Amino acid sequence: MNESEHACVQSPWLTPQEAAHYLRIALGTLRNLTSQRRVPFARRGRIVRYRRDLLDAWLANGGCRGRLIVHDRQ
Repeated sequence: MNESEHACVQSPWLTPQEAAHYLRIALGTLRNLTSQRRVPFARRGRIVRYRRDLLDAWLANGGCRGRLIVHDRQ
C-alpha cells in the first residue's frame, strides 16, 4: 500500500490530538473530560483512543455541560 492509498483509508479511531481537534477543544480539556469519564474513550494500557462515531453520538446527546455561570442560575 503506497502513501496515497494509506491516506484514503480512514480509521474510526482518533488519537487524543485528533479527537481534540475534531471536537474543537484544547487537548488539556479533552484529557480532563477523559479522566472524569465524561467523554467516551477506550484505553488499552496507556494508549487512549476515541471513536469518531461515539464522539458524534455523545455530542448529539448534549455532550458535556459547560461551566455554570452566575447569570445562568436565574
